[in-house]
Amino acid sequence: MILALTVVLVIAVFALPVLFFVLRHPRFMGRSIDEVAPYLVMVNDYAEEIDLRLDPKWQEELKDQPGSLYRDRVRRNIRFVGEMFERKRENVEVLNELARTEYFDHSGLYRMTAARLNQLKADHRRMQSELEDLREPADADGEGEAPLSDVTWLMELEESIDTETAYCEEILGHLDALKAYISLSGRLLSALYWPVLKLRLCSLIPYDKWTLIPIPRLASFSHSRGIDLQEGYKTVKSGALDLINRLYPGAEIIRQEIESQV
Repeated sequence: MILALTVVLVIAVFALPVLFFVLRHPRFMGRSIDEVAPYLVMVNDYAEEIDLRLDPKWQEELKDQPGSLYRDRVRRNIRFVGEMFERKRENVEVLNELARTEYFDHSGLYRMTAARLNQLKADHRRMQSELEDLREPADADGEGEAPLSDVTWLMELEESIDTETAYCEEILGHLDALKAYISLSGRLLSALYWPVLKLRLCSLIPYDKWTLIPIPRLASFSHSRGIDLQEGYKTVKSGALDLINRLYPGAEIIRQEIESQV
């Protein structure tokens, strides 16, 4: 028994730093829309099975089996749930990276558009001032009148200002949606961190042989940091589909991949 506990302690001491690095190290600094589908891993086909194994009643029913068989089944289920949670974390990370990349790109686009809009407004103010100066002599001798070409240019500037203003508002709407999704998916990533780590460690323990070590409750892994991980994952998936529809209306293949895989 002492030897078994020593082995578990040694594994924990050496595994924790390694797992921390593996889970926290960023693999990509940016991700385009074309780099989403190839990196998604299958979770959707196992959704009902994950829900079943996280149900407290299901583990209680397993206790009717002989002791060693029960402990072996729980060990296998810990490994299964751990694998599924790791897949979920990978998918959320891919979608979060896409949102962060799009937010960076849209921020740059907004700065350029806002600068162009400010220049148009400056040109409009200058042209309007010049036209007003031309009209002022009309009060004295009736000869002041702005050239038709200048008036036409002023109207074109106003149309351009309206167009650029609407575009800026559209980009700001995208930025708000991206920021909200980055926050949503980021919270789920943080919430998944400890359950994934604990499940990895638990999967290393041969519960069927080390009978004095208590069996963990699988249902306890379904919540973390006040988040229902199953529901949170569904919300992140739904949010990703809404985001794709908003930013890439024609990306039907990407939407299908997210719906079928995630």
